[in-house]
Amino acid sequence: MYFSGKISNSIISFLDKSGVDLDSIYELTDLSLEFVRDPSSWLEAKKLEEFMHQLDLKFSSLVDDESFYTKIGSNSYELKSWGVLDSVLRMVQRPEDIYSQPQRFISYFVSPAPPIGNVQKIEDGIGFELPISSQEFPHVSEYLTAALASLPQFVGKPSAQVSWQQTQIQITWNKKQTDLLADVDLRPHHSPELVQSLIQNFEALQKQNDKLKKDLTKVTEENYQLKAELDLLLQSPRNVDTLAEKKGVYVKSQQLQPIEQLKNKFLKMNDYFLRASQLVVLLVGQGRKDQQVTKAMKKVNWDSVNEHQKQLAEEFLAEVDQLNASLSGLLPKTKKITQSQPEPETISMDI
Repeated sequence: MYFSGKISNSIISFLDKSGVDLDSIYELTDLSLEFVRDPSSWLEAKKLEEFMHQLDLKFSSLVDDESFYTKIGSNSYELKSWGVLDSVLRMVQRPEDIYSQPQRFISYFVSPAPPIGNVQKIEDGIGFELPISSQEFPHVSEYLTAALASLPQFVGKPSAQVSWQQTQIQITWNKKQTDLLADVDLRPHHSPELVQSLIQNFEALQKQNDKLKKDLTKVTEENYQLKAELDLLLQSPRNVDTLAEKKGVYVKSQQLQPIEQLKNKFLKMNDYFLRASQLVVLLVGQGRKDQQVTKAMKKVNWDSVNEHQKQLAEEFLAEVDQLNASLSGLLPKTKKITQSQPEPETISMDI
């Protein structure tokens, strides 16, 4: 199981704003520093929990009025450390739209997304079961409890009340908050169809991006291990071929195959994004880019995303090709293989 880098990035952002020397915290974990500060990354659950335990021991004195991770989770709106999710939440019309589908929010922070069970609507709130024990992951659950409670702040509402006991979660609003959520006050400020479409496209792209990152991380770790073993072998260059054969350091053809599959999946995902971009351009070109749509596109930073997408795609493909080439370079001369390029999937789209 993995927890999102949104959690670790929130902690680092909070410590940074509190004036903590960040260089002093990275020695507390062997987690990749790049991933710790990346809200789109995924970190091993137990490693993140242990990292949070060490941070709590060292910096809990920074907080006086409440516990360390309750303070950080409660400040989610001000920290703005969740990446694109911050913009998505600001487009939601009411907190109820988030709480009515708890599995959607949880999937942003836990991977693979755990099944949500026994969902029950209660008076002024909702209850459900989450197969993650607050006893096994006390720091992560404390943070997520406070983060869940803070969600109404993204739409200018008071915080909710959240209780997490073992695997039982309950979210409630008081009567004043319920009145604030009355239908008469919920007239949309921009096209709900466009907002829903953008959110769904974002979620689909986010899920594919998360999977690609996990796959690439796994391949990169294996590559580091192979290079380390090769460095040892190169200390005896005369025997490198014999030792490589004996130790199994050479890369087999089936080990290179997942890289090609990863590349093909990314190309497919990139094609999906381009189609989504074309659809937005088409909709705007039909005279639908009024002030409300312009505001919505600005909130998700659409121009920047669209501008940098091509560059990011090219960089990703270049890194995969470089990784593939470096792995191929580990093959002994007698172990050379020929990779067959699978035919790309053709998908038609009629507009």
